Amino acid sequence: MLDIHLGTLTGFDLHEWLLASGASVPTVFITGHDDDTTRERARKAGAVAYLCKPFDDQSLITAIERALAQN
Repeated sequence: MLDIHLGTLTGFDLHEWLLASGASVPTVFITGHDDDTTRERARKAGAVAYLCKPFDDQSLITAIERALAQN
């Protein structure tokens, strides 16, 4: 689970670094700054789920279950 806005590093940057290092992990992106461009970038990155803050408990549980099913 990666927050898109982490400060100097973005969740997208970290996701790309993980992939480049050989780690193939299902990723759930979360954000408090939703827009079309960010959603599309998460989709293209292969996100298992994309959650906008605030999200409800069931959305989080469903996203984690999907990620675990892919792992």
